[in-house]
Amino acid sequence: MTPTPIAEEVKKQYGVVEVGRTQGVKKEFYAISVERRVLHPAISAVTDAAREWLMPKR
Repeated sequence: MTPTPIAEEVKKQYGVVEVGRTQGVKKEFYAISVERRVLHPAISAVTDAAREWLMPKR
């Protein structure tokens, strides 16, 4: 089982096929910061990558 947002990537990488989908399964991610803006370059890179992974531009 893999999250829908990365299903195509998993299919290509591992050569697997989709046999079905589940309904109502959720996975939540949280990033909590006391800063209003992320200033550290490494943290900024992680949050930018997560944003692109979760909400890719089409």
